[in-house]
Amino acid sequence: MGSLICNICGNVKGNHVFAAKEKMLGTLEEFEYVVCSSCGHVHLATIPDNLDRWYPGNYYSYRVRPLPRWWRWLHRARTIVMFGGGNLFDRMLLSLKSPWYGRWLTAMGLKIGDRFLDVGCGAGNFIRELQAAGLSCTGIDPFLPEDEDTPEGVRLRRRGIETEDGTYKGILFSHSLEHVPDPAVNLRCARKCLAPGGRLALRIPLADSIAFWRYGPDWFQLDAPRHLNLFTQKSLSILALNCGLSIISTWHDSYKEQFWISEEYRMGICMNNPHSYAHDSHQTHFSKEDMARFDRWTKWANEMGVGDQATFLLQSSSELPTASS
Repeated sequence: MGSLICNICGNVKGNHVFAAKEKMLGTLEEFEYVVCSSCGHVHLATIPDNLDRWYPGNYYSYRVRPLPRWWRWLHRARTIVMFGGGNLFDRMLLSLKSPWYGRWLTAMGLKIGDRFLDVGCGAGNFIRELQAAGLSCTGIDPFLPEDEDTPEGVRLRRRGIETEDGTYKGILFSHSLEHVPDPAVNLRCARKCLAPGGRLALRIPLADSIAFWRYGPDWFQLDAPRHLNLFTQKSLSILALNCGLSIISTWHDSYKEQFWISEEYRMGICMNNPHSYAHDSHQTHFSKEDMARFDRWTKWANEMGVGDQATFLLQSSSELPTASS
């Protein structure tokens, strides 16, 4: 058993422990998590000495996704408008269908040529698209096999943000902060890397969600033991304040996977099971009506602020206007 002290707010009174099994790879190894009674933060009680074996070579974020020429053209045409470029046709494409990252990326206020850092970039699939749209992108990830440059010119570097000394107008943690043992160190380092006026986008799963309340240890975004820290909106606010950052915008953007994968976990169906809906929609245990219901629940959860993931936009607290300014 590790420490029962909350590693975000420091609370020790009334915290409780529950057990969760590894259900993505299907090893079913059991791990203990601590839930803070004050801020609701959830953390892995004891971090294994070597987490590498739970990140196999085919782990999803390290799979290189092909970017055919038409795909690069489409994403460049839509995304370049967000950076102040493009033409009438590009703006029409964007108005027809905004990409999944459109809202928060636009809010970051980036311009063509700005430097952008993706922390925990995996194979760099997302920033390859941003590079094609005009940003100058770098991705860092301590689990990359080696340093490399992509055909689009993205720099991928095998390191953590603790050793990063560049400055960036935009920094992204997309489902990576929950994987680090000390998120405060990562956010303080990120704050130092922000250029004046820069913003940080943080995409994370949330423990103060209807999915966690409903499924508990079977909530798929618990993802034991890879997810070392599961934030609530309260615990993230505390962490940001302690790191000299302020949350300026929040968007709940969860998907219906929070329900159907968690339902499968509850049935004993792990994600790598060939009978999972993740592998074959024709072998699903859910009807079309079930999936439509999960869609409705997801829309409601996002609207009510209880979806199981959200995007937070942060800025250095020292750069925000004060009451007297």
